[in-house]
Amino acid sequence: MVIPGYAKFILALLICDMISSTMIKTYHLSNYTEHWRIVVAIAVYVMVPILLLLSLKYQGVGNMNFYWNVMSTVFVFLIAIYYFGEKVTNSQFIGIVLAIFGVFLVIHGSGSSEQ
Repeated sequence: MVIPGYAKFILALLICDMISSTMIKTYHLSNYTEHWRIVVAIAVYVMVPILLLLSLKYQGVGNMNFYWNVMSTVFVFLIAIYYFGEKVTNSQFIGIVLAIFGVFLVIHGSGSSEQ
């Protein structure tokens, strides 16, 4: 299986989102006393536009933004459930499954992707 060139950028964007979201949530849980957490969140999130710009070599901005947004939502949602113990409703679960299916359709849809 050949991994597309843009996959490394999606992974990097996901890591940035997961770190930032986790730092923001833990900053909130610390009653806004651990200020270093928000500094880390901001510092990591600064990388997002740079990574998005570099990814345009492989995919159009629409596709990259779609992949990143949906996959980020899924992974941050999983962190919220398993790390922070947040509850999930049936409709939220169905929404996540549909989002994953949407990514599959975009990646494997017929036709070529224009940049």
